[in-house]
Amino acid sequence: MCGIIAIIVKDPTRFDAWSKKAPKLVKLMTHRGPDAEGLETHNNIILGHRRLAIIDLSDAGIQPMASDDRRFFIILNGEIYNYLEIREELVEKGITFRSESDTEVLLKGYIHFGKEIFNKINGMFSFIILDTEKEEVLVARDRFGIKPLYYSNINGDIIISSEIRPIVEMLDDLQPDYSTIYDLAVFTSIDHSDRTFFQGIHRFPAGHYLALTQKNNYESLNFEKYWDLLVEIKKIRKNPNFKKRNFEEHQRRAFRLPLFLVHLFPDRLEVFLGEVLVLLLWLLLPCQ
Repeated sequence: MCGIIAIIVKDPTRFDAWSKKAPKLVKLMTHRGPDAEGLETHNNIILGHRRLAIIDLSDAGIQPMASDDRRFFIILNGEIYNYLEIREELVEKGITFRSESDTEVLLKGYIHFGKEIFNKINGMFSFIILDTEKEEVLVARDRFGIKPLYYSNINGDIIISSEIRPIVEMLDDLQPDYSTIYDLAVFTSIDHSDRTFFQGIHRFPAGHYLALTQKNNYESLNFEKYWDLLVEIKKIRKNPNFKKRNFEEHQRRAFRLPLFLVHLFPDRLEVFLGEVLVLLLWLLLPCQ
């Protein structure tokens, strides 16, 4: 669990005020990432990150992470499960790495594949990539919205954060959203909308990405859907061989994906084997 925050300041006269506030806003998420803190500014854009070091414990994994030429910067909350496979594919294409982190694989995967990277990555994530040459900010959230991400427009400035608290800190007049509270009380769910319990603060939609550019003055919030469950189900039903082939594939992935954790944390092997045993029982025992 890490914490990410991005601030896009529309009015240059307000940039200094945001810059002074940014370190405090990042520190509000210290509980999400106690291992390191990072800030990066570019023109009217601020990126902040609180790090919980898991895969690469060295300083090479500190974020915001820059590309080799410092054109791109990334902040990531989450985990890319198949980063080793993507890394291997990139290495075969001559791309080099200076860390062992999945963050660098995601960054260089995006640089090489562009938005096609969404079809390759498997994991739970929310991330923001800044392209300083195009003056573009790309924001994305995983397919099912496992990793939290919120955004708000404050007097024309956009703030995006892993938690609501940093956004609340910047609102002069915080008001509850009674419609959302009602929906939760009556229907026990608020997944049908992007609203939160506070007016003006929204949830970033799962399975979507957003490209904010200087060309549109960072105002156009046109979310692009890169994955849709219903579309995937329709594709599956058209394939008569899907059930057998994909059951075997899911079994293979269930064992393969956590293997890198065993490699990194051999002292946790006992826990890993226990989880594998539970999975085996679930697969082999008949459903009741």
